[in-house]
Amino acid sequence: MVTRLDRYLVHQHLAPFLGSLFTLTLIVLLDQLIDLLGLVLKKGVSFAVMLKVLGLSLPFILTMTVPMAVLGAVLLVFGRMAQDHEILALRAAGIRLDRVAQSPLLAALLLAIGMAYFNDQILPEANHRLKNLLLDIQQKKPASTLKAGTFVRLRNFNIYVDTLEERTQRVRGIVIQERLPTGEVRLVRARKGTFSSIPDKMLILDLEDGKIYEASLREPDRLREVAFRRYRVEIPMDTRLIQRQRSYRSDREMTTGMMWKEIQEQQRRANLTRDPEIQRASMRRIAQLWVEIHKKFAFAFAAPVFVLLGIPLAVRTRRGGFGTAFGVSFFVYVLYYLMIIAGEELGDRMMIPAWLGMWGPNMLFYALGTWMLWRYR
Repeated sequence: MVTRLDRYLVHQHLAPFLGSLFTLTLIVLLDQLIDLLGLVLKKGVSFAVMLKVLGLSLPFILTMTVPMAVLGAVLLVFGRMAQDHEILALRAAGIRLDRVAQSPLLAALLLAIGMAYFNDQILPEANHRLKNLLLDIQQKKPASTLKAGTFVRLRNFNIYVDTLEERTQRVRGIVIQERLPTGEVRLVRARKGTFSSIPDKMLILDLEDGKIYEASLREPDRLREVAFRRYRVEIPMDTRLIQRQRSYRSDREMTTGMMWKEIQEQQRRANLTRDPEIQRASMRRIAQLWVEIHKKFAFAFAAPVFVLLGIPLAVRTRRGGFGTAFGVSFFVYVLYYLMIIAGEELGDRMMIPAWLGMWGPNMLFYALGTWMLWRYR
């Protein structure tokens, strides 16, 4: 039965949660914005594309900031209630702290269920679209694959440039070494040039004011030299590789259903061979997939765990200011995240079970929060 107290507590948490979520997400986005502004200023990417990259990056950021915002809201609300002696008044009325925690905990559980679906269905698709969008940007701005002062290999071409302007795709001081099908080498030098591309098919370099040098294997002491005002170099792209890049999904681009299919495939592969190396590789891959599956849901259900931990922490500190709430929540979340990273590494190496590596921090914080809540009830 929902009481007036339950409605009051949920209402009190709503604004601090949304405020914390907005603030934390904005802080993380600021780091992304610096890189995105580099795309606009250096590579000439439009603001529309920049906003699309930003939007596709947002789901990953939310997976981190939502649990932290829950913890911040709990610390803020219950810290204020303790500071204003509302918790003391509730105790005097015979309402224990564990009863007060029921409505925020139920709300966090509902949020966790929604985040579990979000992490498993929406986040992988956003990550996959983001990867393909970055591939599109790289192909539309092919000069971004080069580095000034360094030879870069593209298919059977070695390309060197003195300077490059990523925004205009213009390069200067170009040296191109091309290995011909006959085994001979062609050297092209040009004063300047411009990159363009046919998406997923070909890179094009239009050169100006240069020379072509060709040597014959049959006559190595003779060198053919041709000067040009304009010359075009076409570099065909491996369309099969590009298609594999676009269709391939990493662990963070896969739903639980996709990973379960790969787990079954890896298990069949291990069962059909007696090669211990292949079996070991398959089992390690299975462990990595299980780690990623558990990670999706462990992150989602960190929210109710943080409620259990945050309430007694707030009552103990008795401070309801945003600075205190943010500082404590940041410290707790960093500790939680470091434990998740350690568990992921150990799980990937099969040193501990995947479920323990991912759910271990939740279990530890849940036990600590339950004990503290019982102690201060």
